[in-house]
Amino acid sequence: SPSRGLGDVYKRQVFSLRQVTGGIEFRSTMSSREAAALLHSYLRLDDDLEDIYQHLIKDSRTAAVILSYRGMRIIQQEPWECLVSFICSIHSNIPRITRTVEAIAQTYGEPINFEGVTWYTFPTPSRLAQVSELNLRRLGLGFRAPYVARTAYMVAHGNPLLEAIQELPYAQAKDCLL
Repeated sequence: SPSRGLGDVYKRQVFSLRQVTGGIEFRSTMSSREAAALLHSYLRLDDDLEDIYQHLIKDSRTAAVILSYRGMRIIQQEPWECLVSFICSIHSNIPRITRTVEAIAQTYGEPINFEGVTWYTFPTPSRLAQVSELNLRRLGLGFRAPYVARTAYMVAHGNPLLEAIQELPYAQAKDCLL
C-alpha cells in the first residue's frame, strides 16, 4: 500500500501528488475541477506562507526545517484524523506516527481502489469506538491506546467538541482542546 505521504485520502477521495516545476501534478478519484478545489483547501493555498514562516522560524529547529523544505505546507487535515494523529504523537517520532496512523486506517478504515492500488479511509469515531484497547495496542499505539479508545467513544457518543471547535476563534479553540 502506498505511503500516505506520497498521496492521501481526504474526504473519502484519493489524491496522488507530485511536485513539479511551478506547481503540483495530481491524480484523483474525482473530476479534475472538483479535485483542484478540494486540494486548494487541503493544502491551504490561501495561507500567507511567508507570514507563517516568520512566526515559526523563532525556533531554531523549525527554522532549519523551513530552510530545507521551502514550500512545505500545513495541511487542512480532517479534524477527527488530526486529533487521533496528535494523540499518537505523544512521545513518538514522525515515522512511528505515520506507521501507526496507516495501521489504524488499513485495519479499520474502508478500502478505496485507485489506479490498481488500495488506499484506506481513516475510520470514523463510531468504528474506532468499537475497537478494544488491546487491539489498538497491537497496532503499535502502546500507552496511547486507552486515550484513542476513550476519545473515539466520546466523539462517537455525542461529544460535540470536533464540530464546535471548527467554529471557534483560534484562541478559544486552543483553550478548548487543552
